[in-house]
Amino acid sequence: MAGMEAAFSNMGAEMLSQAKSYVTANDGKQWEHLAGQGIVALHVTHSNLQRRMIEIRFDMHLTVEDVKHKLHRHSGTPAFSQRL
Repeated sequence: MAGMEAAFSNMGAEMLSQAKSYVTANDGKQWEHLAGQGIVALHVTHSNLQRRMIEIRFDMHLTVEDVKHKLHRHSGTPAFSQRL
């Protein structure tokens, strides 16, 4: 992250603000197309793993058991050991 800060340290405040506005312009809209398809995208964390599983997509009609099996494929934790 320090390398990124150094790369932008010579930019003026106005130019940096414009760049930030351009990059974040569509934040919050990335999942709009999923709404009509019956799909949700979730950010998943694990109590024993440091990594985050971002944007795992689930069909809204899956049972809890099916969700746990899908999470098993991503995390390696068996369904019977999961607590949602």
